[in-house]
Amino acid sequence: MEREAIHPYLERHYSAHPGQLIQLAREYDMITTLFFMQLIGFQLWHITSKQVKSTDPALFLRSILGNPQRSRTIGSLLILLSTLLFVVKWGWMSGTCAGIAGLMGVGSLVVTLHPFRYISQKTVLLFYGLFLILELFI
Repeated sequence: MEREAIHPYLERHYSAHPGQLIQLAREYDMITTLFFMQLIGFQLWHITSKQVKSTDPALFLRSILGNPQRSRTIGSLLILLSTLLFVVKWGWMSGTCAGIAGLMGVGSLVVTLHPFRYISQKTVLLFYGLFLILELFI
């Protein structure tokens, strides 16, 4: 039986091989997603800090505050994974510098805007979607 022709895009991107994540990281610009991962990771660390006092937290924050150790572990893994993918994408030194600079940027953003409650679920997802669309189409 003759094999049906597959679109070249689908054949190239949905074939199963071990280094698919590394290949995708090298091939595509996922800068928005990597910074988004850093933002979520740093925000998890910031919210579970003892210095941050949350009065009347939102619903999604209550589960995070209920188990701070798990939230910090997830935040650490997100930050490490994003830094690792920066290194895979741009090399050892450039990737490490991008990870550190991105962490400083999202850290400043979270620490500055969290007391004013500007960072909500809807706001973060809206900005992520906007910047992802810009990254994909420009």
